[in-house]
Amino acid sequence: MNKKFLNLKTSDKISILFSIFNFLSLMVLLIWINIIYFFTWYSDQEKESMYDMNINYNMYLSEKSENNLDAFKEYILQKDTLIIPSDWSDIICSNWVDLKIHNNIDKIKDKFFYKSEWKIYFIFSKYYDGIWEVKVFFDTTPYVNSQLIIIKISLVIIFISIFINLRVWRIISKY
Repeated sequence: MNKKFLNLKTSDKISILFSIFNFLSLMVLLIWINIIYFFTWYSDQEKESMYDMNINYNMYLSEKSENNLDAFKEYILQKDTLIIPSDWSDIICSNWVDLKIHNNIDKIKDKFFYKSEWKIYFIFSKYYDGIWEVKVFFDTTPYVNSQLIIIKISLVIIFISIFINLRVWRIISKY
């Protein structure tokens, strides 16, 4: 052990050890909360992104017409989507996706996210009979920025609480 630490009074050692323990506990809690929040948010966004398409697909299927499938394809392409046939030929892109990817479809073939300039997009995938696989791009940049702000604020609060905790434990351990 460090000589400086060994030369401290017992009350100081106890206060430092409890403060370190509290710091580590709060960091684990912060990470745990963010991970849970992320997966909850992710599943909600996936459901929300696909909800309208699933309802419209079921409406188009109820009439079983080739025109309805074409209308559904046009509806899908109004969003930030990509329609991919099983053999990856004749890929149909919405205008936004075509501009961002620049025909580099291999970049997103098996990916769950895509980074374009300063934005990060999650890619939700779903297979529709008669349409093939549909990939929906969802902009997560606002979410990522808000999470970074929350983490920074949490770290400041943790460091303040550790400082206060160190003082309190020093007083408590003297008695």
